[in-house]
Amino acid sequence: AGGMLGATGSHHIDALRWWFGDVKAVAGATATLVKRRRLPESSTMAKVDADDNFAVLLRFANGALGTIHVTATVAFEGDEEITLSGSRGTLRVRDDRLFGARLTDRGLTELPIPERFSEDLPEFDHFLTHPTALLIRVWANAIRIGETPSPTFSDGAKVQELLDAVARSSAQGRWIDTSGARWPMGVVS
Repeated sequence: AGGMLGATGSHHIDALRWWFGDVKAVAGATATLVKRRRLPESSTMAKVDADDNFAVLLRFANGALGTIHVTATVAFEGDEEITLSGSRGTLRVRDDRLFGARLTDRGLTELPIPERFSEDLPEFDHFLTHPTALLIRVWANAIRIGETPSPTFSDGAKVQELLDAVARSSAQGRWIDTSGARWPMGVVS
């Protein structure tokens, strides 16, 4: 899967699998809304075939449902938000802030992020460098003490299976069963 689905969908799907477990089925739609873009440092316009929008419905093995919607065609810079809701409460991550509420609370309040999740790494120029540095640190520590680092190749392959299934769902207009999927599921052109 290329475009926004491949670029950002993989991270969203990986996080949802980590939080909620295996995905047994997906339904998805991808779209390319901006059909032509100017080539860098040129006045030439080129055809675009990579998706710039996608939406995914996920049915987890535990019965939970999830949704992902990503667009690269907004007229303004929007917030990134993840909301997790269950029978006893809600957690919401908005940009780099965490909010939560239990069922009996009156509303969401900002929660402190434990220090172990904001490791003492130097500041970086690019926003993706900090989480990448943390991931490399986790891998290095796991290897040093003889444990299997996470995420594993198997985790990555499962995410790719799900991306392939979303692309197939978009092309075929139906739910795709992923409960017995084995990578690679096939390429959709």
